[in-house]
Amino acid sequence: MEKPIKKASINETQPCEISNMDMTTRKNHYDGASYRRKFLKNNPQGRRVQVYIDRSLHEQIKHFLPAVAPDVSLSSYITNIVEEHFERYIDEINRRYEKSFSPIKLNAK
Repeated sequence: MEKPIKKASINETQPCEISNMDMTTRKNHYDGASYRRKFLKNNPQGRRVQVYIDRSLHEQIKHFLPAVAPDVSLSSYITNIVEEHFERYIDEINRRYEKSFSPIKLNAK
């Protein structure tokens, strides 16, 4: 019997078990069809760069992705997740970006 897929926490090096929390209580829940359209699509990447992810996350994705979407590459899956993140949080990203370039306030004498 295979081990259940584990969910990695950003602040932990060891993954923790996925909770059986009622999915209706999770924010921005995707149904099966919309999840497939959003994340399980293969996007050929012409101009790639190398990035690193936590080994435990890589192992988890490597474990389930071929079973649930054999035609989707690991890099396409991760690209889809990052694109969704940008779409969802663009206002917050822009707010923080603009805040980091705010003028310095000096006390004029």
